[in-house]
Amino acid sequence: MNVSSSLTEVTMIKSIGPDKDKIIATMREFGTGFTYIILSYPPFLKALFEDPRLPWQEYDIVAAFGGEGISENMRAHINRYTHGTFGSYGASDLEINLAIETDFSVALRQAVDRNPELAARITRQEEYGVLPMIFQFNPYGYLIETNDAGELLVTIVRRENINPRIRYNIHDRGHVMRVRELKPILREYGLEGVLREQLLDLPLLFHYGRSDLSVDFNGAVVAPDALRDVIYNEPALLDAVENHRLISYEDAAGNRQLHVALQLTRHASESGALDVERYRPHVLAELRRMNGDFNNAIRTAPVSTLPTIAFYPYRTGPFTDDGRKLKNEYVWQLDADDVGEWDLDFSYAAQP
Repeated sequence: MNVSSSLTEVTMIKSIGPDKDKIIATMREFGTGFTYIILSYPPFLKALFEDPRLPWQEYDIVAAFGGEGISENMRAHINRYTHGTFGSYGASDLEINLAIETDFSVALRQAVDRNPELAARITRQEEYGVLPMIFQFNPYGYLIETNDAGELLVTIVRRENINPRIRYNIHDRGHVMRVRELKPILREYGLEGVLREQLLDLPLLFHYGRSDLSVDFNGAVVAPDALRDVIYNEPALLDAVENHRLISYEDAAGNRQLHVALQLTRHASESGALDVERYRPHVLAELRRMNGDFNNAIRTAPVSTLPTIAFYPYRTGPFTDDGRKLKNEYVWQLDADDVGEWDLDFSYAAQP
């Protein structure tokens, strides 16, 4: 967390880890006369700002996140408590901060989210079934390419770098676009407001998530980021769902199965406020709408292998051990012998 004040020109950086109590205690101690820049993982930020112990709107806060992408609905949710929410893209085995969201890239992403025709023109959203994060990066620091599999290859081009990386593949899907290529397209769509946000002529990085975190179902690729977007784009689910997971497993007959698991928040678990009977088919319908291959895979799948979906009360079933690590686990690949350990609920299956 970074705390700064324009009056005193004092900047303090305090590393407190994923501890809501310490953040709240720090902000209470320093008060509302500072600008707070809080950096964390998106689910932690959401949980932090929903903590009722602090009047968040009275504080001057900017949120920064990494580790995973967010939907624009999630950004709007966090922005209820902050003056801005911006992502950083990096990897621990490459460099922590390769690219960042800017006002321009955020405005562009929101335009893409609103306009399917624009999305088809400049992104691969239809192919991957997920709205890309859009960043800008310094081309004098990094050369970023895309291989035939759609994965990013990153070369660090600074001569003083002590840990060289040449065409390093971190198995993320994405591609690069130059601002000069994008400008005439934005003008064609009348997006002058997006263009006005552009300050630097830095190239744009479109990022679709990890290529090795998707699961296969009957020939279709299903990404956890797509499930995330379904949750974050529905206010009732955004409020009620703590975590989500795609679980791919083998049944006793050796068939590959897919289970969509959603963990309810503690409050939603205790209150029973979410109508799970309504939202189980809703989640599957949205996944099918976003991913035509997945829709066709369900239509042609044997009835015994149709995907199942369940909502689990807080810290139960496959989420029993959640909270032990900072990062959530969004994909599980289980063997047949492991399935019985997690009390999975297969009572609701997709309709072909």
